[in-house]
Amino acid sequence: MADDRAWLGELLTSVESAPPEMAVSVLARLLAIKLAATEVSFLITDHGGKAVVRLTGAAAEGTMQLIVEATHVLAYVVITNRRFTDLYEWGRRTTRLSLAAEIQHRLLPDSFTCETGRFIVAGALEPAADIGGDTFDYTLDRHALHLSLTDAMGHDVQAALVATMVVGALRNARRAGGSLLDQAQDAHQAVADYSDRAHQAFADQSERVRRAIIRHGAQVMATGQLLRISLDTGQTTFVNAGHVCPLRLRDGQVEEITPLADLPFGVTPNPGYRLQSLDLRQGDRLILFTDGMLEPPGSEAGLSDLIQQTSDWHPRDAVRLFTETVLQLSNYGLRDDATVLCLDWPAPNSPYTGHC
Repeated sequence: MADDRAWLGELLTSVESAPPEMAVSVLARLLAIKLAATEVSFLITDHGGKAVVRLTGAAAEGTMQLIVEATHVLAYVVITNRRFTDLYEWGRRTTRLSLAAEIQHRLLPDSFTCETGRFIVAGALEPAADIGGDTFDYTLDRHALHLSLTDAMGHDVQAALVATMVVGALRNARRAGGSLLDQAQDAHQAVADYSDRAHQAFADQSERVRRAIIRHGAQVMATGQLLRISLDTGQTTFVNAGHVCPLRLRDGQVEEITPLADLPFGVTPNPGYRLQSLDLRQGDRLILFTDGMLEPPGSEAGLSDLIQQTSDWHPRDAVRLFTETVLQLSNYGLRDDATVLCLDWPAPNSPYTGHC
């Protein structure tokens, strides 16, 4: 055991000192030698989580627990090195992304699932052929879990640009210590300012160009939901910027939560946003989603049924089923992004003992 630990230390040193694009190959070669394996290969999931792609492999000249430990080493190395190379990103792409999809993808969390032992949160996004501007986000601070789900109106690059401003404004306000109301107001102001500039540019165009813009839609706005959940008490505050109502699974029953609806980000005049309380109790599963999840016929009732049927599934698996089902119902021709974010509070078998 001591020898194995020493070897893992040497492995980590070798991999860390390797060039970022060679780290996985170095690990594969060292594992193959240590285990006398015929071949060692590393697989990485694509962006949709529906397929695995061979990232690299290594042959060798000639106690499988070492593999588990070595993969933990690799995980940390990949997280560090992917900032410096496109190798891992190439491995995750089975098809070329459009410009809008490239922008949208960069707005999403690095990991679509977070499992801390106190809660589990997982998201999934099935993009339309011409990107619809959906995003989801989550982050932790010392005292709270923050969640957001947004839907920029429009399609393609226009929607991706609006989504960029919304997510950027939310993150910027949050990282500056702003409250949910501060975050909502900053997101609204960012979109409203962009809209003003777009309208001015619109007014400066020729009549022929203005008519073309009208045909393709000139409204700039985004709906969204922002949540802050206290890690100690489970107390949840909530801002709803014109977004579709979330669903909650409690004691095996799915119910719609109907908060007050304020105006979407960017719509003016805007009287401001209201901070609301959301009833979240121990054992609840909360599902946030965009209107693309409800667009295909039969998907609205079907979503509630699926939530009940998957009540004991891991949120990661449940959200994948939700988006895949909507994709099937649309005959693989989504007209709008379908996005869902699922929170288990607290996580099953969590030692959490606070009052929810």
